[in-house]
Parts: sequence; structure tokens; C-alpha cells
Amino acid sequence: MALAILLVAAVGALGGLLAASKDLKTGQLHLYQSVLVEATVQRMRLTDKKVLLDYAYGQGTYPVANGTNNPAAAVNWSMATDPAAQAVDAAPWGADPWTATTTDALDLSTGKFFHINPDGEISSIPVATLPVTTPCNDATVLDGTFCREVAIIPSSPSAAPGPITTAGFRTATVWIRVSQKGTSLTRAIVAREVVAQ
Repeated sequence: MALAILLVAAVGALGGLLAASKDLKTGQLHLYQSVLVEATVQRMRLTDKKVLLDYAYGQGTYPVANGTNNPAAAVNWSMATDPAAQAVDAAPWGADPWTATTTDALDLSTGKFFHINPDGEISSIPVATLPVTTPCNDATVLDGTFCREVAIIPSSPSAAPGPITTAGFRTATVWIRVSQKGTSLTRAIVAREVVAQ
């Protein structure tokens, strides 16, 4: 009887260790996803804000002409609907605007698809392998692949779409999401940055 109790306790302890190991791995992956989000935020901060705002308000083109299924300017997007809650590849999400038809493997601020190796090395998947026109949830994208999406929406997160106060003053929110194919969107890392001019 005592051995049976010890055996049950040992199995419970082993189960707890396995669960803790999975949570530790998930935490590390979240850290690496955050690196991909932050790289895009830094690239966006260096972008000409007029180009971003013109695009958001339907008055210009996407910052990079990459031939992708770029999201339509979300001029009519209701800020009452949380973009982060929308499905992968659904409006207002689209390809990363800073991803050209070729990407620099060493520049984590560009690219749409990534692999994160067990040792923490982040590598961009070449555009020749997975073109930027490929949807994140496409059958050719392997489970475990990380995908970066961007949504550019007029107005700040707490205001109605359109100009806010002074004539000519415009704001837009740039949303960035990195998700992993085959996992729940609740595990995606989402960031937003308000751009004003």
C-alpha cells in the first residue's frame, strides 16, 4: 500500500515537472516573439510618418511595394472591435509593410515568416521559400512557424476614426502581431504604437 502511494506521488511529481517544462519553453518563445515585435516597432519608428498616415487615411500607398495582399487602409475599421481578437489573415491584418520581395536574413525587422531554434536563434525564412504573399495559415506554412502581421488603422486606440482635433492633425495606430502556426492566438504577442502628425 505504501509503495502504491509513493508511485502515485512520483507520477504526480513527474506530471508537474513536465507541465513546468512546457510552461518554461512557452515563456522563452514569448520572449523571442517579443524580439520580432520590437524589431518591427523600431523599424516603424524610423519610417516617414507621413507615408504611414497617408496610407492609413487612404491617401497613399503602402510603405514598401512588395506585391503582397496588403491590407486595405482600414479607414472604416471600428475601434470598438479589437484587432488583436481577429483571426490570422483576417481584416485588418496584412503582410508586414516593411517586407520587400527580398529580405535580409540578418535583419529581424523585415520578413514575414520565422523559425525559432531551440537554442534561441531566430532565423527569417527566405522569400524564395515562403513568399510574403503567402497567408500565415496557408497549408504550405509548417506548424511551429512564426508569422508577423501588421495592421495600420486611422485614429488612436481610444478615439473615433478620422482627424482628432486641429485641422490637418492625424493619428493612426500601427498594430503588430507575431503568432505561431498551430497554437492559439491567445499565445500571440501583440503590440501597438500610435503615430501622430
